[in-house]
Amino acid sequence: MRARSFRLLRVGVRTGGCRRPASASAAAGRRLAGLTFSGAAAEDGPYGAAWVDGHPPLLSADPASKSLLDDARVAAALDAAGALPVLGIKVSRLPSDRTASDVVATIARNLDVVRRLAV
Repeated sequence: MRARSFRLLRVGVRTGGCRRPASASAAAGRRLAGLTFSGAAAEDGPYGAAWVDGHPPLLSADPASKSLLDDARVAAALDAAGALPVLGIKVSRLPSDRTASDVVATIARNLDVVRRLAV
């Protein structure tokens, strides 16, 4: 039996834009199994200093995050990659999250945005 390999591409915002060519070329090879999104902010905010690896929420999920990962960038990456079976998000809890339920709700809100844009 021949082993199959798949790739999960993490799309991050570090330079103000998604790496559309990387997602498109990986998808074209039909080995891309999913995308995971992770944001960054160009200025200090509630999730840390500018450009820190703090995983702020999507801008539409928490405008105070100052995240550069907005709906347009997520949609562009999803469009370049095509339909995928796995979508994910790496996101920090909100400063106001106090319980595990709060954190799960924050993750769900962000993942819901990604899923909505994938349709």
